[in-house]
Amino acid sequence: MNNKIINSYVDNFCDQYCFDLNKFLLFSTYQICKKNNLDENMLIDSVIEGGGDGGIDSIVILVDKKYMFSLSEFNEYSNNINENSKIEIYIIQAKETNGIKESAFMKIKDSFDRLLLNEISLNIKKQYKKTLIEKFMLINDILIKVSPKTNNIYFNISYAYTGKLDNDSISVGTKSQMDSIKRIISERVYIDESKVVISIFDSAKLITEANKSVSKDYIIKYKTIFKMNYCSEAENGFVMNMSLKDYYNLITKDSEIIDELFEGNIRDYEGESVEVNKNIKNSLENVFEADFWWLNNGVTMIVDSYSPLPNDSAKVVNPIIVNGLQTSYTIFNYFNENEEKLAGEQRNILLKVITTDSVSISDMIISSTNRQNPVKPAQLKATDPIQKDIEQLLLQSGIYYERRKNFYRNRGYDIRKIVTLENLSQYLESIYFGDCSGARNNPTSLLKSDKLYKKLFNKQNDPMLYAITAKIALRTLEELRQIKKENKDIFKTKYSVSLDIFKFYIMRIVTLVLCKNDVQSKFLEIDFNLLDKQLVFDVILYLETIVADVLCEIDNIINVSKSKELDNRILSIDLSKVTAEPMMV
Repeated sequence: MNNKIINSYVDNFCDQYCFDLNKFLLFSTYQICKKNNLDENMLIDSVIEGGGDGGIDSIVILVDKKYMFSLSEFNEYSNNINENSKIEIYIIQAKETNGIKESAFMKIKDSFDRLLLNEISLNIKKQYKKTLIEKFMLINDILIKVSPKTNNIYFNISYAYTGKLDNDSISVGTKSQMDSIKRIISERVYIDESKVVISIFDSAKLITEANKSVSKDYIIKYKTIFKMNYCSEAENGFVMNMSLKDYYNLITKDSEIIDELFEGNIRDYEGESVEVNKNIKNSLENVFEADFWWLNNGVTMIVDSYSPLPNDSAKVVNPIIVNGLQTSYTIFNYFNENEEKLAGEQRNILLKVITTDSVSISDMIISSTNRQNPVKPAQLKATDPIQKDIEQLLLQSGIYYERRKNFYRNRGYDIRKIVTLENLSQYLESIYFGDCSGARNNPTSLLKSDKLYKKLFNKQNDPMLYAITAKIALRTLEELRQIKKENKDIFKTKYSVSLDIFKFYIMRIVTLVLCKNDVQSKFLEIDFNLLDKQLVFDVILYLETIVADVLCEIDNIINVSKSKELDNRILSIDLSKVTAEPMMV
């Protein structure tokens, strides 16, 4: 019975994302890393599972809660590493079994012993999958570069299984292997063993995690409050003083800052060494004769709704802190390191709460409250006029464009009709510009530089470019779902990988066919009646022949899916191999 229940949770989760391979592993990885809200691309990228996996089914590498796909992506971010940076490495094994085997932890121990911060010889490379080797090379490079700057390095080793944990589930031998894993990591990385956590996730614990919602309702406690309506009851504002203790508790969960509260803020935390943050910390440490809010500009929060509660409190729905991230992180770091000082803390912080359901007003607030200091245009992407125009244009096609993270998802919209800013960047780069490997390998890099951003989102482009790109992507993804449901995934059959890893290449070839190899001239004239399941299936068959050829040069299917060579091979497709015919009505 227990297996049937956990299976229903797995199936429900995987149906949302249309995962048809490694279902229990992907479900388990998401639940184990739930607070980080991994998306589809991250989950697929994390998978190691298969022969030569060294007992490791997936690896998730987070630097300051940002998923790292590659070393180049980390190198772009590395200048932001400071003493408060946090590196979290999740090592996961997920098995559909009723018991916990000592051999599973023995394999993990051997993998760490051979691969962690060691020179990886050719002989060792032959023993393990290339994906595992690449992940450990990335881990090693990150550890070497961050260790002199921060000691906030954590390893989480998790074993997930469909059975039920009891007192006899973990043998003495298994516990001994666990201890060995902790010792190897601690000694190699020079971190305390307390920063190496080994967890067991049985079916009950996985279900508990799956049932936990990432709360979107928050309770604010205040001391004094001033309210003013502007145009209506739906558009109003509050200015309040709340204690530093209550504010710390508001932004903290399980001893970590709640990052999702700051998704509307355009800056990351810039570290304690930045002058403004030094001053904030100094006012927390030393200036007790002056209240904190006298010395600080405070925090601005936008909420969907505000409901008064008894005892000087209120419930707010979907809050985002759009200004005050530096203040918030400094407060969090200070009291997280000096928790004993919370009890006697008497000072206050100024909080502005604005209730509005107008996206344009929200954007105006975000933009205006972040102009006190110089801000690069690319940092204001979400409030860039072109992004607002794209959102309105896509809405006309029934597509929800999330230029701000989780805006539509949190409000219950169909996730299959949601396109994020990051998604659209990948779709543009692959479908229109033809750089599928770039879209697959470094998805977040596309938005980091002004040059790339201006290439993708240029006011000189015809606005329909964005609507057509999104429609091609969503229509192709829907056809891929149907093909997988019918068990016609040739990549799964021949190579034991999902065709999902080739989705950007499939979208590109579909586009080339629909444009008769002339994307620049004919893109805006695409006939969507031709984009059906048969066309997508024919493209998959054609792509597989190209992949098989490239495999003669690159001997790993995952590496092929990331290679520039695959881009080069499909620069000019043979239209005689793939044709688009009108759908029969």
